[in-house]
Amino acid sequence: MYLAVDAPTPPASRTMAGVNEAAEARYRRTTWLALVLALLATAPSLGLGLLLDDNGHKLFLQWHLAFGGPGFLDMFDVCGRAGGPAEIAARIFAGQLPWWTLSNLSIAFFRPLAVLTHYLDYWLWPSVPALMHAENIALYLALVFTVAVLYRRLFGATWTAGLALLFYAVDTAHAEGVAWIAGRNTLLTALFTILTVLVYDVGRRDGSRRARWLGPLCLLCAFASGEGAIATWAYLVPYAWLLDRGRVRERLLALAPLAGITVGWQLLYRSLGYGVHGSGFYRDPFDAPFIFLTRRLPEIGPKFLRAQLDLPAIALFRYDVLHQPLALILTGVVAFASLIALATVVSDRRMLGFWLFALLASLVPPSAAGVQTRLLFIPGVAAFALCAEVVVGLVSAAQHTRVRLSRYGQLALAGVLCFVHGPLALAFAPMTAEHLAQVDAVVRGSALMLPTGPDSRGARVFMLDTPVYFGTALAPLYRDRREPPIELHVLCASGNVVKVTRLDAESFALEPAGGFLLEPTSWLVRGPEHRFTVGQQIATQRFEATVEKITGDGRPSRVRFRIANLAAKENWFMRWQKPRYERLQLPAVGQSMWLRP
Repeated sequence: MYLAVDAPTPPASRTMAGVNEAAEARYRRTTWLALVLALLATAPSLGLGLLLDDNGHKLFLQWHLAFGGPGFLDMFDVCGRAGGPAEIAARIFAGQLPWWTLSNLSIAFFRPLAVLTHYLDYWLWPSVPALMHAENIALYLALVFTVAVLYRRLFGATWTAGLALLFYAVDTAHAEGVAWIAGRNTLLTALFTILTVLVYDVGRRDGSRRARWLGPLCLLCAFASGEGAIATWAYLVPYAWLLDRGRVRERLLALAPLAGITVGWQLLYRSLGYGVHGSGFYRDPFDAPFIFLTRRLPEIGPKFLRAQLDLPAIALFRYDVLHQPLALILTGVVAFASLIALATVVSDRRMLGFWLFALLASLVPPSAAGVQTRLLFIPGVAAFALCAEVVVGLVSAAQHTRVRLSRYGQLALAGVLCFVHGPLALAFAPMTAEHLAQVDAVVRGSALMLPTGPDSRGARVFMLDTPVYFGTALAPLYRDRREPPIELHVLCASGNVVKVTRLDAESFALEPAGGFLLEPTSWLVRGPEHRFTVGQQIATQRFEATVEKITGDGRPSRVRFRIANLAAKENWFMRWQKPRYERLQLPAVGQSMWLRP
C-alpha cells in the first residue's frame, strides 16, 4: 500500500479523536482567516483601472470582438513569429520597433485559456475594469484555498500548515501579481499547477480513479494559461522521489500521463512557432540554455530568494536603504540563522527535501522573465512551507532548551520570521497597488506632454533620451483618441548623461555615458550578446542610424542619426526631464549639448 508522509491515520482513542476534531476545526478557521486576509491584501487593486499593457490588450480584444479574423488568440504574440526577419525589418522601418531591434527577434506566447478570460471581460463588462480586477481577486482566493487543501494533506491540520497558509495569503509578491489585469495568466497558471499537484496527491494517496484523468486535464489548463506551468514538475519530481512510498514502476506509471501532456504541449507550442529568440529581457531556456544557466539564473535566482524568504518584495523595491550594507548584513544574518534552523530543528527530512527541491526548481521558470516578483505564486507554496517549518521547529526546540540565551535566540528568530511574513507583509501588500498606480500615472501623465492639438497633426517625435524604453513606447496608448495620431521614435534609452552633437544640416550624433543598451527594458528587443559592428546601418522610414563607435562588449557608444529635412516643423525633438517629456532645439552645426537625467 502507498503511504505518504503525514498520511492520516485512524484515531486510537476517543481522546485522540477529540484532538483531531479540534485541530481540524482550528485549521478550517485558519483557512477562512487566510481568505479574509488575502482579500484585504488585494482589495486595493479594485480601483486601479487599466494599467500599462492593459491598454494595448484592450485594443486587440475589442478589434477582434468587432471584426473577428485569424489570430484572435495571439494577444501575447508580440512580434516575429508569423513574418520572421521580414516582419521585424518592416516594423523597424515603420518605427513600430526601435532601431536597435535584433533582425531575427521573435517574442510570442501561446496562452489561449488566459486570453479567453479577457475576451469574457470585454464581452460582459468592457467599461468596468473593477470587475476585471475582481476576477483576478477571485482567482487568487481560489488559489489560496487550493494551497490550504494541499498544506492540509501534506502537513495535516497542524500549526505548520496554518502558519504557512497565512504567510502565503498576505505575501506582497502575490498582491502585485493580482493587481495587474494583464498578469492574469500567472494566476491561472498557478491555480491549475497547484491543482495538478493536489490531484496527483489524491490519486497516489487515496487511489482515486478520477484523479487519473483530472490531473492531466488540470495540467493541460495550466499550460494553456502560461509557460510557467512547467514548474509543476518542481513538485511532482520530489513528490515521486521522496514522499511516494509506492514501487518505482507505479510511480513512473502515475507520472506518465502528466509527462505526455507536458511533452505534447511543448511539441505543439514549438511547432507553431511560439517561444522567444533574441530578447535579452525574456530568456527562453530552450532557445539559449547556456546563457540562461550561466548568466540569468545566477543573476535572478538570489534576488528571487531574497524577495520570497527575506523581506516583502515591494519593500525591497521601494526603499533603497534596504540595499545598504548594514541592511544586507542584518537580513543576511537572519537568512543564515534560518538556514541553520532549517537544518537542525526540522526533523522530517523527506518533507524538508521535498519543499527545498520544489522551491529551488520552481524558481527556474520565472527567472526567464527577469526580476518580476509577481511571478512567484508557485515558488511561494514551497517557500512559506519552509518558513512555517522553521518557525514551528524553533518554538518547539525552545521549549526543550535549558540554556536561556539559546532559548531566547530561538524565540527571537521565530518572532522575526512571523513578523516579516505576517503583519509586515500584510501592511506592505496594499502598497503594491499604489506602486503600480504610480508607474501608470507617470506614463499617463508623460503622454500628455506629447504633441497635442492641431499643430500635432502628422507630428514625428524623436525621443533623444528616456530612462525607460518600455514606458515611453506605451505612451501613445494613453493619448486621447480624439487627438491626431503621431509617430514616436525612441532613439536612445539610458537615463545617463547623453551628449548630442550636431554634425551637419541633416544629422546629429548621440553618445550616452556608458553606451547604449544599458537600460534593462531596452533588452526586450535585443540581447546584449548580439554585438553591433562599427559602420552598421539601420534604415527606417524617417531616419537612418549608423553605428560609429562601440563599447568593449559590442554595444553602440556613438550613433549617427540622419533625418531628411531635419528642420521640418513636423519633427519634434524631445527628451525626458523628470517628471515629463520636454521639447528641445538641437544645437547648431558643429556644436554639442548634454542631456542630463
